[in-house]
Amino acid sequence: MNLSSRTKLKWKQSGKLLLALFCVAAALVISILDSAEGPPLPEGDIVEMSEGWLYTDAGGSIRRLRNLHRNVKPAPGQAIHIENTFPETLGDGMFLCFRSSQQSVRVFVDEKEIYEYDETQSRLFSKATPSAWNFVPLPPGAAGKTVALEMSSPYAQNSGQLHPVYLGSYSAVELYIVNMQLPQFIISIAMSLLALTLFLVSFWLMKSKETRHVLHSLALFILLVGIWVFGESKMPYTFSLFNLMESSLVFYAVFLMPMPYLDYMQYRLHPRRKKVLSVLYYAALANVAVCTLLQTFQVADLIELLPAAHVMIILTAIYTIFALVSDGLKSAEQRDWLELAGMIVLCICVAAELGLFYGNNFSITGTIVPLGILVYLMLLSLSTVRNLMRQSAEAARLGRELQESQDRLLVSQIKPHFVYNTLGAIQAYIMKSPNTAYKMVQDFSDYLRANIQSITNDEPIPFATELKHVRAYTDIELIRFRNRIQVVYEIGPADFFILPLTVQPLVENAIKHGLCGKVEGGTVWIRTQEHERDFTVTVEDNGIGFDVSELGKKEGSVGLTNTQNRLKLRMNAETVIFSMPGQGTRVTVILPKEKTAES
Repeated sequence: MNLSSRTKLKWKQSGKLLLALFCVAAALVISILDSAEGPPLPEGDIVEMSEGWLYTDAGGSIRRLRNLHRNVKPAPGQAIHIENTFPETLGDGMFLCFRSSQQSVRVFVDEKEIYEYDETQSRLFSKATPSAWNFVPLPPGAAGKTVALEMSSPYAQNSGQLHPVYLGSYSAVELYIVNMQLPQFIISIAMSLLALTLFLVSFWLMKSKETRHVLHSLALFILLVGIWVFGESKMPYTFSLFNLMESSLVFYAVFLMPMPYLDYMQYRLHPRRKKVLSVLYYAALANVAVCTLLQTFQVADLIELLPAAHVMIILTAIYTIFALVSDGLKSAEQRDWLELAGMIVLCICVAAELGLFYGNNFSITGTIVPLGILVYLMLLSLSTVRNLMRQSAEAARLGRELQESQDRLLVSQIKPHFVYNTLGAIQAYIMKSPNTAYKMVQDFSDYLRANIQSITNDEPIPFATELKHVRAYTDIELIRFRNRIQVVYEIGPADFFILPLTVQPLVENAIKHGLCGKVEGGTVWIRTQEHERDFTVTVEDNGIGFDVSELGKKEGSVGLTNTQNRLKLRMNAETVIFSMPGQGTRVTVILPKEKTAES
């Protein structure tokens, strides 16, 4: 498949995606325009019992609480006791509703227990009862009586945590809570859908395994953030998917967040950042492993170990911002102020959220970070669209350069001087050594066949095929130059693909411009090696060498530059050139494995 065909296929696939998005947008517009009012909402007044609460501390002292958005800070495990008086009039079927945060709960009316929520004994690993909304049905005749709430938690952060208390019918109170927590719930669902979309798009459009891996890491990060936001949405049990949001999964999501993000940043930032990013990644992994062991053996719960997760998140954010700013200042290509602005906004939101969390102000915790994440994702989306537009323009430019390079290649593939010299050598050997002449004709035929085939097919070919072309060329030169040159093959792995007519020009360049420049000639080595993520092909000679800074100006180096550009454009391969005048030249082609597997 040539470049034009692949470009058309990508545009066709992109067109399908745009068509699908257009259909979704059209469906949303039609649904909005065709909407109608829903049935009437459940009637019933919601009363927030915000005043009149009395707190009895461990010493028996009683003090009035101004509000319930606070933490009275008793010792961990110590029960707190607050009480109030119901209004003089209460309707039938009324419920007392409040939220408990990792606390066991008991409710009394005139010192008679009417409700208990304590699941500490049923949990395998955690010490506390899960957070939950408590809907307490009131007994008949509760109007005007004293109501007391008794709560305890083994965690210092939650031990004395208080939340607003509501009074009303079950349906009215639940609807009130749902409406209050709905924005965060919707954000969490949107993030989960975004993560799923990225997964699907990566398999649909992305042929490169590396690009697919980057999208998977980003999608996993967004999914983990979505799980955390889902837990922080504090929806009633009806919406919590079997109480999933109150499980350890939410805390694990916080611990795991830095890992996929750091993995994503290894491909997003400059390669020199990989070492530090790897250290942070394995530190986050070790953090998760140690905390899991502590949780499993009940030394400490994940909620008690949250500061360790927060430290990893802060370190990740600080280094990411530093790297983005540093790379942006050093290179215009790495500069992405939109993404950086989103990161700064997100970090400010995280800092504010952590400040509220450790300051025991839980009234709006869990709402600031989702807002920051939305801003970050919006700016990241704008940045991605802009980068795609730049890449599209760059791809068009590279396509033109590739076509020009191919045109130059067609002209240079069959070199008249080499053809004349080879034919002259064959003529000389026909009479004195017919077998040698026969071998030269066979090698020359193979050489011409490979050159002509590369004119009509520039797709990757097996390395063994390119190696056959190299041998045909070197066998001819060995006969022509007799004892002046030697060719040493150190071939390791050969089960990979490479562009045609890429290794042979390197060998020809080594012989023609390296070895032939020395009276005594020399040796050229051809090697292949396999590494974890790539294959390498090395062509080395002990010829006259040259000044690498003169590459592109020196005779013979233009072909080397063309080969370097073709490999970069078509296979994302790096060509490393090392040469010293008087000592020789070494050219190493580094081929990524995901590219060499394509045929």
